[in-house]
Amino acid sequence: MIWYDLPMKSKYILILVAITMLAANCFGQQHDADYEALTKQLNVRQKQHLVFCSATPKGIESIDSFLEKYPDTDYAMDLKFKLDLIINQMAAKELSIARYYIKNEKWIPAINRLKIIVEKYDKTIFIEEALFRLVE
Repeated sequence: MIWYDLPMKSKYILILVAITMLAANCFGQQHDADYEALTKQLNVRQKQHLVFCSATPKGIESIDSFLEKYPDTDYAMDLKFKLDLIINQMAAKELSIARYYIKNEKWIPAINRLKIIVEKYDKTIFIEEALFRLVE
């Protein structure tokens, strides 16, 4: 797959995966069980194109499963931070689509997008604007 053919969210996740793998290689060359599990899981996801080819929910599920198996590792804190970034990015995308619908006076799709933010991304910073726009 060519880089410019990928959707923006896929590029973002690919960059996060690359940063994780680079950090793991630069800081100590650790080859313990959690590092092996992380790299194995990332390699499987890369081969199947599940993480960065229009399958962000599956990528989030794989990160969640890794965090459940290895909650106290050095990589877990890094993955939690990156997971928050991914979720914020997805919420921002939903909000920008809702703004587009509001601008074009397409009220039903806008309300549906704002409801997605309220239901799925209620812990992000975008919940305030989504609630405000739902009320107006």
